[in-house]
Amino acid sequence: HTTLLHTPKGDLKWGYDEDEGVFTRWDRHKPVNSIADAEALLSVPYTFTPPDPAEYEPFRQYRAERGDMAVGGAGVNSMVAMLCGIMHYQQVLEWLLLEPAMIKRLADTWLERTGEKVDWLLSQGVGPFWSFNGVERACPPMMSPQQWDQWVVPYDGEIMRRIKAADPEARIHVHCHARVRTMLDSFVEMGVDSTDPTEPPPQGNADLAEVKQTYDGKLVFYGNVEFLDMETRQPDEIAALGRAAIEEGGKQNVILMPSSRPHSRPSDLCLANCARYIEAGLKYGQM
Repeated sequence: HTTLLHTPKGDLKWGYDEDEGVFTRWDRHKPVNSIADAEALLSVPYTFTPPDPAEYEPFRQYRAERGDMAVGGAGVNSMVAMLCGIMHYQQVLEWLLLEPAMIKRLADTWLERTGEKVDWLLSQGVGPFWSFNGVERACPPMMSPQQWDQWVVPYDGEIMRRIKAADPEARIHVHCHARVRTMLDSFVEMGVDSTDPTEPPPQGNADLAEVKQTYDGKLVFYGNVEFLDMETRQPDEIAALGRAAIEEGGKQNVILMPSSRPHSRPSDLCLANCARYIEAGLKYGQM
């Protein structure tokens, strides 16, 4: 599948593949492969035209009717996820060191445009839940804590600050694989209320019992049974892992969740494990 993007400074190409039975897409060709490509992308005229506010009346009605039980909201693709969408990840990591001025131009453009849309959604009563996706690309060891402070806190963190300032009832969730334990203090400082999937070693570095206790009253953790276990362990093992995720460290700030959804047709073992996982959640999740 190929899309040709026409810009005032030349054409850009984006191409991806889809494999039968696999529930995702694979980028084969990113639009930005050089500074000239980035300049071409930035040259595309942009104007935000807000939708008709009447279209958002259902959001306002829903929040008014449900009160504290409202679970609607919106999603934000993180700044780093935007970079990885327009260029290959290896190139992002290289440009952070070799082309920081261009990275900043792209990041500032993301902040301006994303902020404009988020501000408008807030003005229409959208919320209370806001989900941020893709910040995991900035977690160590792929980026350093210093790069996190440079490229996540002033960008995603600024959008989070605006959300909390405009809507005191807002709740911010961050999807973040990898070594998330390293970044939890920063999450709290940015105003994050919950995160998933809180991966244990070796994929991550979070001990669920420890983080539940350390951040009790500050963060809610979704997790933390790895999807690989759902495909390879036996049902009794999955039930034990689910029980441990709920009970160890206390039940007060955990939501049972695997690290991923299936990316291909689930095996019979996976389906059996999913059934036991749900049963374990219902059995051991009672407060």
